[in-house]
Amino acid sequence: MLISDLKLLLRFNSTSLYEEVSQTNLSYVGGSTPIVDNSGYTMTEDQYLAGYGLSENGFNLEVSSALTMGFWLYSINSGIAVNEDSGTTSSVEKPLFDFLENGSSLNSVIKITEHTLENGNNYLKINFREGDYEASSEEYETSQWHYIWIVYRGLTLYLYIDGIEHTLQDESGSVPSSISTSNIYLYINHSVEGYAWNISKNTGIIDDIFILNIGDRNEQNIQRVINDGIKYFIDDDYTTTDIDKQNIYFNDPETITMNSLIDDMNYIFVGRNDGKIMRGSPLLWEVRRVFSDEKEIEDLGLNSDTDMDISKGFLKINNKTVRL
Repeated sequence: MLISDLKLLLRFNSTSLYEEVSQTNLSYVGGSTPIVDNSGYTMTEDQYLAGYGLSENGFNLEVSSALTMGFWLYSINSGIAVNEDSGTTSSVEKPLFDFLENGSSLNSVIKITEHTLENGNNYLKINFREGDYEASSEEYETSQWHYIWIVYRGLTLYLYIDGIEHTLQDESGSVPSSISTSNIYLYINHSVEGYAWNISKNTGIIDDIFILNIGDRNEQNIQRVINDGIKYFIDDDYTTTDIDKQNIYFNDPETITMNSLIDDMNYIFVGRNDGKIMRGSPLLWEVRRVFSDEKEIEDLGLNSDTDMDISKGFLKINNKTVRL
């Protein structure tokens, strides 16, 4: 499905930080050369990205009363902040995005931050118009990849993490009926309001950032982007290819059996317990990226020395039969 009104696309394919829709490069501020690899852009404590648009006139996202935003996020919990003066503790606020109107002004149109919890989990907070409206997600586990999908339709906001709609928490104010997004500066991993004892840079990884000027809550589209990647939205080939039955989506039956796979891991054949055989991508959720810990190895009953190799985000299983 080709989306002609795609307004922002950052796939971080190289350290050029090329923004593919407006054909504008983002600049990095502070630190050394940005860390960009197959996983995406690794955020660091001494660096952030700034996008000022063509001739520093800002991006014109042409968003008024509807917006869909998606991105991959490898989430890190930075612990709980302690105020050295008072001894009080607080969640750490870590900036992800700040969309500022009118160029260099400090008026945030949309600000998205990630916050830590004492139990080791995180949650997202979305802020419209400097606090006119604010809401948080439910908590989610850290040290792993998550897919974030945000839908704004005038007066309403929806948030999906890993394809599951989250009930918005701690809502305050009213969702604006429209937002102006012309002449927008974009900051990634930067807080324009400054830093404090409980505000720090993010150290997770982010990739495949896109914005549409429509409000898309179609859960099948979310599933397709998780499984097929952002190319589902932007590649012409997908306009003539029926991929409805080809990939394994997370609403499949609980038990599937892997029958065969090709050596370069481009696809696998899977037989479902309802009798259907599907050809699909092995790049599902976390295995689409990198293995964050040993949990996957443990779940599959593999010996990390002899049964498998991990390289560039792929898990290659050697001489082993695995039932999922």
